[in-house]
Amino acid sequence: MNVTNVLFCNYIDSSTGYAFTFGGGDKMDSVYTFAATSTSIVKGIMHERCTTAAFICYTCLVSGFHLSGCVLLGAIRQWLAQRSKGFERTSFAGSGSIHSLAGSASFAAAYMAGPRHDRFENDGKINDIPLHSIPQAFLGSFFFVLGMLAFNTDYRIDLLQNEGDGIAVAKVAVNTGWNFEVGLNGSFIGMIIICVGCNQYQKWAALVVGILIDDPVGGLGGQMGGGFFYLVFVALFKDDGVFLQPSLTSANVLLINTVGGITIMIWAAGTMVLIYIVLRYFKLHRVSLSDEKIGLDEDEVVNKQPAYRSEDVLECQNEYMRLVT
Repeated sequence: MNVTNVLFCNYIDSSTGYAFTFGGGDKMDSVYTFAATSTSIVKGIMHERCTTAAFICYTCLVSGFHLSGCVLLGAIRQWLAQRSKGFERTSFAGSGSIHSLAGSASFAAAYMAGPRHDRFENDGKINDIPLHSIPQAFLGSFFFVLGMLAFNTDYRIDLLQNEGDGIAVAKVAVNTGWNFEVGLNGSFIGMIIICVGCNQYQKWAALVVGILIDDPVGGLGGQMGGGFFYLVFVALFKDDGVFLQPSLTSANVLLINTVGGITIMIWAAGTMVLIYIVLRYFKLHRVSLSDEKIGLDEDEVVNKQPAYRSEDVLECQNEYMRLVT
C-alpha cells in the first residue's frame, strides 16, 4: 500500500517557497493552491517509487524556486509588453507557469528515477496498473473540476446558450459509451485547456481546442503537453487570435507564447535534472525494489503506518511480505 505515503506528501508539499515568490500574505489563499498544484503534480507522477528525501528536495525546488522564476519571467514579460506596442504572452490562469512547468519537472524526475518495477516488459509492452479506488478517483476529480470552475471559469460556463444545443448534447450522451477512468482524465485535460484562455475563448473555440487534444493517460501528456499546447491554442483561437483576426499582433502573441512555454519547460526540466543527478549520486532518487513491492506505507522511514487497518487487509499484507521475503 502507498496510501499514507501519498497523503503525507500531499499534505506538506506546499509548505515551502511561498514567501520567496509573493512576500506579503494578501494572496495566500489562492497562491497556496498554485504551489500545492505544482508540487502535487510531480508527486503524482512519481508515485510508488519516490523516496522522502527526493520528495523534500523537489518540493523545495518546485514551490520555492520554479514558481519564483516563473513569477520573475512574468514580471519581465509585463515590462516588455509596455515597451512593445502591447505584444505580450497570454496565459490567463497558469497553464504555462503551473501545468507546463510541473509537467516538465515531472518528466525530468520520472526519466531520472526510472519506471516502476514490472511497468514495462522487455519487448516494450506496457502493463496497465489499475486505479487504487474508483470512488476515490472520482472524489478527487470532482474536487479538482469544481475548484477549477470556481477560480478559473466561473463566468464562462454557459455552454448551452443556443436553441438545439441541449438536444445535441443529449444525443451524444445516449448514443455513445462512457469509460469512467477516461472521463476523469478528460475532465482534467479540459480544465487545463480552458485554464490558459477562459477569458478569451468563444464557446465554439473552446470546443475545438478540446477536440484537438485527446490524452486518456493524464499525467505528463495532460500537464506538460497540455500546458504548452494550450498556450499556443489561446493565441490561435481567442477572439483576436490568428484564426479570427490574422495580424502582426496576433502572430507576435503566438510567437511569444510559444517561446515562453518552451522557456518554462527548459527551466523546469533542466533544474530538476540537476537535483536528480545529486540524488542519484547518493542513491536517494528512488526506493528499493522490496519497498516498492511491499508499499511505501510500511517501509518508508517517515510513514510506517498502513492506511487500512482491517484484519483482512493486514492479513493480505503479511502474506505478501512473506512471499516477497
